[in-house]
Amino acid sequence: ITFNFDDLLEKKLIQKDIYYKSYSGISSDKNENSVNIYHVHGYLEREVSPDEIDIDNIVFSEEQYHKMYTDIYNWSNLQQINTLREKTCVFIGCSLNDPNTRRLLDIVYKEGETKHYAIMKKEEIKVPNGIEAGCETYKYYQNFYMQNRNAYYNSLGIYVIWVDDYAEIPKILKKIGNV
Repeated sequence: ITFNFDDLLEKKLIQKDIYYKSYSGISSDKNENSVNIYHVHGYLEREVSPDEIDIDNIVFSEEQYHKMYTDIYNWSNLQQINTLREKTCVFIGCSLNDPNTRRLLDIVYKEGETKHYAIMKKEEIKVPNGIEAGCETYKYYQNFYMQNRNAYYNSLGIYVIWVDDYAEIPKILKKIGNV
């Protein structure tokens, strides 16, 4: 599932000679022998002429976004719910701050069943005035902050893999691919 409406993912799969099928709406012809890519905010191929673009099917504005997510039977919501319910997902480049994503995660979460992962960059923690970085109080505050963040994501069924730098992500994905 991608929230991007561009075809950059498809272009990379072509480079890697990986067979894929893209979807941006309801379709019953799912292919079990390919990587299925769901563009839940619409799909815009670079090679398409302007006349062929279905502008009504691409989420460009906050108004379109809210309209889509308030329709619980929208194919996008149903696809995300089914995927979250049936598959183990890895969130990459997703802050998980979006209330609609959290709502969908909450719908499918079962107590004690953490089955999704998110790769997220550690943030610079803002500490109260008077606490200096590196001191014992700072370390306690930092530990408390990270435990709270992990507990929050765990409550949505997500285990977070924290990275110091985005450059670590390909190595993590390779490890996952080798499991």
